[in-house]
Amino acid sequence: MNSSINIKIGGKAGEGIKVTGLILSKIFSRSGFSIFSYDEYPSLVRGGHNTFQVFVSSEKAHSQHKCIDILIALDNETVTTHEDELTKASLVLFDPTKVTATTKAKTVEVPWAELAEQAGGMAIMSNMVSLGALSSLCDLNIKILNGIIQDTFQEKGEKIVIANKNAAQAGYDYINKKFNKLKQELSRPQEKEQIVLTGNEAVSLGAIASGVKYFAAYPMTPATSILHTLASQAKSFDFVVNHTENEIAAINSCLGASAAGVRTMTATSGGGFCLMVEGLGMAGIAEIPVVVALSMRPGPATGLPTWTGQGDLKFAINAAQDEYPRIVLAPGNVVECFTLTKKAFELAEKYQVPVIVLLDKVLSESFESTAPFEAIQENKRYGFASTLVPGYKRYALSDTGVSLRPQLGQNNGASLIANSYEHGEDSLVTEDAKERVQQMDKRFQKLTSIKDDLWPLPFFGNKSADTIVIGFGSTLGPCLEALKELPEVAYLHFNYVWPFPKEQVEKTLSKAKRIFCIEGNKLGQLEEIIREQTGIEMTSSLRKYDGRPFYPNEIITFIKNN
Repeated sequence: MNSSINIKIGGKAGEGIKVTGLILSKIFSRSGFSIFSYDEYPSLVRGGHNTFQVFVSSEKAHSQHKCIDILIALDNETVTTHEDELTKASLVLFDPTKVTATTKAKTVEVPWAELAEQAGGMAIMSNMVSLGALSSLCDLNIKILNGIIQDTFQEKGEKIVIANKNAAQAGYDYINKKFNKLKQELSRPQEKEQIVLTGNEAVSLGAIASGVKYFAAYPMTPATSILHTLASQAKSFDFVVNHTENEIAAINSCLGASAAGVRTMTATSGGGFCLMVEGLGMAGIAEIPVVVALSMRPGPATGLPTWTGQGDLKFAINAAQDEYPRIVLAPGNVVECFTLTKKAFELAEKYQVPVIVLLDKVLSESFESTAPFEAIQENKRYGFASTLVPGYKRYALSDTGVSLRPQLGQNNGASLIANSYEHGEDSLVTEDAKERVQQMDKRFQKLTSIKDDLWPLPFFGNKSADTIVIGFGSTLGPCLEALKELPEVAYLHFNYVWPFPKEQVEKTLSKAKRIFCIEGNKLGQLEEIIREQTGIEMTSSLRKYDGRPFYPNEIITFIKNN
């Protein structure tokens, strides 16, 4: 009996691959399994080869996997393109009237279109036939699929719901009759309440839980669905979403809203972040809180707009003219996307600095099952002056480097200028050398308190291991999957990278005999930062910059061979 199974659906854009994959994810999740679903698609308006794969486990599923157990092929290209991911034990399901490609795997011929029409539906409902067939192959309860069909199509009317249920039943019955001996035996997990969501959706929920009141963005893959998700919830949770004309307007309007006293956020990818850099500097010198979700994709320029990478790490840490404090968080799964986004709003407001939540395509757009988040969230507001009087100093020097912010509209005769120029304590523009040094020192004084407010980096696996793997952000998932087969290895997860946690890194890595760095860029940016901050050298590094995510088997092979 297997504890996991990896399923991939492949075909052309427009064939409902993503919708089918998401329904499949929900079937397994509602059956009690843990899932991680990952999709790939080219940067085309229409056409091109698309895939959606679902890794299912009776244990926690942390990431995508390479080797396919079941392939649903909607065209010949799917079979030929993914032949190297199949084994002789793999199953390939296809409609023999549409697919003729040969494969070394076992074949399961299912006439999708014919079965859909025989069930009283249309050929377009072939995907429901395939989902019914998969449910049967994995010995799942057809009632779960019917429940999801009801939820998905009820707005289209009962006739459509019944037709889709009949199509699913036709596929289910066909497998029971023709291919019953090929059924996959999966060890059954305990039933538990789960939700299935992407990293971007988790970031959006984290923002809502934080009491965001203004969100502005210009669409840019793979950050776009943050805009879509928040827009769909704005009325329900009483906040404003602004689809601006560009990224410059997005961050600058966020700064204006934040200066007025509300919690604000924007989201973009690398190209849009380039346009936001000057606004980020404005946040730095004017000490305006703002949260920026930066979802990385390969560059430079347009690069590979629908693929993944981790090449913006140093950019996020150093994006500025001159210097100012900022915080860079790097969540590794949907739970951290939620919790660290909520933490980002708190830190931004508490220390009046920009906070960057660093994501990437694979984290932003992949689906993961997890326990539901708490419905009731508490938030504490920070740093507002209770009363303002004439002579109020917005940038007053303090032991922590943090000075009280005004609540606009309650100034009682106090005055404030918030612009991009250097200023004195009273916020008035200055070019005085002494005041310049005072304000620079004041801003950087915050870093001492910020470091005390951050947390120990998560450390997974064998705590006494002399082999330690390190990485940041989305490398968490494949590394945790790899640890299942590497009991003598530990993983140090950088879920924040700036301010750099020097003391913990030195203490942890000094005990290791072998240190491996896993990251999705060409130059090894995390490795370079560790070397700069601690002088520690890696034993070896695994870097990937082809736009594809890491797979656990790659990491296992790399560590065993080094």
